[in-house]
Amino acid sequence: MFPIVSTPENESYEYLTSVTSKKPWLIADRANFRTQFQLVMPVLAFSAEFVLKIKRFLEALDLKDRFLSDLATSITEAHGDVKLHQELTQRYRTRSKYLFRYAVSTFTFFSISLASANT
Repeated sequence: MFPIVSTPENESYEYLTSVTSKKPWLIADRANFRTQFQLVMPVLAFSAEFVLKIKRFLEALDLKDRFLSDLATSITEAHGDVKLHQELTQRYRTRSKYLFRYAVSTFTFFSISLASANT
């Protein structure tokens, strides 16, 4: 049984549901997903941090198709008068190798931390 909420104000769960429930519910595995999708569809009443800790358990229960990070897509659109800022673009391009190196090292550290926590 899993606790489910459907409004952002809920501090406790509204109802319990099972893995095989026909009633739709999703897993907000990122903090921003919970606030963005909670009014649209009921979500698991666990924080994103806790969901990450039990992610393997949820996947073992065959709930991978309920994770919002796998279901949601993000589309960025510019509105109004859009003009490329050459100087800022060039600064980011010159720093891109450092940003990439930082992102890879952070992801590697996070993956190692999760792997050691699960053993």
